[in-house]
Amino acid sequence: MIYQYPVGVDCVWLASDAAGNLAAFVTGGEGAIPSSVLSNNSIQIEDVEMSICGLDVVSDARLLVPMPRPDDFIDIAKRGIYVFDWQDVSRISRNRIGMYEKIAIPTNPIGLEILPNDLRNLAESVKFVSLFFSEYSRVDVEMLFECRN
Repeated sequence: MIYQYPVGVDCVWLASDAAGNLAAFVTGGEGAIPSSVLSNNSIQIEDVEMSICGLDVVSDARLLVPMPRPDDFIDIAKRGIYVFDWQDVSRISRNRIGMYEKIAIPTNPIGLEILPNDLRNLAESVKFVSLFFSEYSRVDVEMLFECRN
């Protein structure tokens, strides 16, 4: 069963890359979400951020973009997870790029094996097989996965 897109709800979903590193994607209430995330029975999308923040702090974090309130992004990156955000939510139409943008990075990235089962299942369901989160500043999710938004 595929759940409805959480319109207007700024939620987080998790993915893994070709090296097994992890990234959290913050939707801004309108960014694309892979259908596999919305049909995942391991964890509801509304609970992902809280579960991530329940992980141990294992890293320092570096903010890549100045922001007035970066706390949530930094908290996720301190868990060893790259953070991409849907910045288009605050742009006028002609300046939108339609991609998630890297906002924060961990100094000590973690892999899938560190995650509890529910988060691991979610991250495995969205695997970027030819992409490394450390190398990309932007990710076009809709180009790589069947998505909803």
